[in-house]
Amino acid sequence: MINLRTHLFLCFTLQQLQYVLMEAKEGTVDVDSFRGKTTLVGRTSDGGCCLLINRTTIKHNGEDIYPWVDNVNKTACAFFDWIVSVEVTDTAPRPRISVSEEQKEVGNINVSCAVLHSPPSLSFSDHRVVVPESHIDKGQVFASVTFVARTKDHEKPSVLANSSCSFHAGRVICRCQAWAHPLATVLWKVDGGHLFSSSGPVWALKQKHAVTGIWAAQDTHKNMSVTCLVSNTHGHDEHLLSVVVKARPINVSISQLPTSPLEGETVTLSCLEVSYPPVISYRWYSVFGDRAFLLKGNSDSLSLSVTRDVGQVRCCAVNDMGETSSATTTVNVEYAPTILSLSFCSINKSGLRCECVVDSHPVATIIWTQWIIQAHHVYNITDPLNWRITRSVLIAPRGAAGGHVLCNSTNEHGSASIKLPFIVAETSAQRSLYYGGIGSVLPLLLCLVLLLFWRFYPTKRDDDGHVALGEVDL
Repeated sequence: MINLRTHLFLCFTLQQLQYVLMEAKEGTVDVDSFRGKTTLVGRTSDGGCCLLINRTTIKHNGEDIYPWVDNVNKTACAFFDWIVSVEVTDTAPRPRISVSEEQKEVGNINVSCAVLHSPPSLSFSDHRVVVPESHIDKGQVFASVTFVARTKDHEKPSVLANSSCSFHAGRVICRCQAWAHPLATVLWKVDGGHLFSSSGPVWALKQKHAVTGIWAAQDTHKNMSVTCLVSNTHGHDEHLLSVVVKARPINVSISQLPTSPLEGETVTLSCLEVSYPPVISYRWYSVFGDRAFLLKGNSDSLSLSVTRDVGQVRCCAVNDMGETSSATTTVNVEYAPTILSLSFCSINKSGLRCECVVDSHPVATIIWTQWIIQAHHVYNITDPLNWRITRSVLIAPRGAAGGHVLCNSTNEHGSASIKLPFIVAETSAQRSLYYGGIGSVLPLLLCLVLLLFWRFYPTKRDDDGHVALGEVDL
């Protein structure tokens, strides 16, 4: 790219003075090596523009161009006495980079870059900054950026959080991972002792500047303290590793989303656990009493369309060390009250007793209405086998009977009511008289049967004194 100071004016006297016209607003280029390869870039009305030469070759090297032309008049032009030589090389020049002398983490660092290019171009690889470009004479480009320093900028070692140790049956295996460039060495310290080198291999992922060191030992204990130290020419970093005991999964539990679904909605159950080694499979069971039926396997979640009788479930998490089941969990589902057919009202000698049995979740509020006698008592009982079923009991004197009683049940999802008619119950005296009468009649019936038997079935004896049954004509 060649800088032009003023606008070029098409002037045919150029050829008469033995100068070659390279680019003009009108006309053509007369030199074969530049024909069709030049473009005037910029706005000449602003007092400056650029001459762009495309597809340069080594043949263009050393060509002299007179870029400045002053318009004298319509028939004459004068050249500014300055020659620009085209320089074409096989390789691009290396950029010159300078960094501020003081370089501290979280401090400001200034980086400058200058390069001679044709055409000039410059970029920084760090995406955190916007690179301002400033052009300098003779094709040199200079740019400067300022940013907050990080450890990664110099690739000082930084131990990663996923570094840890695993323990099982007295054997411990530790892995220490870190970012480092150039590659770092990994040292170990156990229970506050001296540093020693890694007993296992050190792997390096050069494309990511990552390094991994391994240390293993027998006859150890799970409460040991292990520290890894990673260092290179830029510094070091150390980290106290957590020792994870290999065991079957623990703390297995079930979570539900949404937590309060209505009937017909879909819920997702998730099997939660703490496990090292990681869980490799899951199983889900539907539980009825002491029996369990497999629902789904090899997934940590289960989706269900819930109803009020969806029942209970449990999950099982499996890893290389064994398996653990969660506690049996009742799937939570909410619904409006339903009054069950077990509800009734009865009257006996001791008084009136009414029971209203309601299935609901959340538990419904039960109110008895159309009751004008104040001398009564109401209490609620929760079913021990199903906490969603509530039995409300109304007790009142016998004289309070008024034909029927109305049971109303309500929760946040709806309501239900039922009219309970009275059923007259027998008293204990009535039951005694009834069963006593039956006891008196039974002996009389038995005597009558025996009399009829002897009357219609006569007997005779044979010569040996045996009794023989005779035939009777009926």
